[in-house]
Amino acid sequence: MDVEETEVVTRSDDGSFVLWREDIDMATLATKADVISSIRAFIAKAESALKSA
Repeated sequence: MDVEETEVVTRSDDGSFVLWREDIDMATLATKADVISSIRAFIAKAESALKSA
């Protein structure tokens, strides 16, 4: 199983660092479009979570 750990780090309004991490199982992604779609979904979830942090 080839799992990629994907993460994003940003600063919250109070100056502290916020980390959002997700494992993506590359074996379930058959095409380049699947990889792109998975990364876009990760970014959307991370943006939403980081806004509420």
